Amino acid sequence: MFLWYATRCPDEVIELALDVTPELVPKRLMEITLDLAITQSFQAGEQGRTGLHASTDGGDELRAKYESFGMLRFPRSQALPRGMRRYSGNDGRYFYHSENTAAEASTRLDSYREPSQVTP
Repeated sequence: MFLWYATRCPDEVIELALDVTPELVPKRLMEITLDLAITQSFQAGEQGRTGLHASTDGGDELRAKYESFGMLRFPRSQALPRGMRRYSGNDGRYFYHSENTAAEASTRLDSYREPSQVTP
């Protein structure tokens, strides 16, 4: 499962769209998006394996964010797996969840799920 776009719009836009004050702006939207991709990967029989590319616009802060979500950095020295991005080359900003890291990451938001939806 390759997650193409996992970002949130600026806080000011969310404040206006939802008519909320700054302290009520949801802060975990990127994490929720990644959780949805992991869940979809499990449902598709891909054992939670999920990948994405950290935009250069996000700098080191974005790379650190993906690492804080438990994602692994795909080694720059390795060719990317087959697919349309393989021919673009590996700039060292690709991240992924293996079966193990996906299983662990998928529990991060369990406290927000319905009890009947949490797999033991």
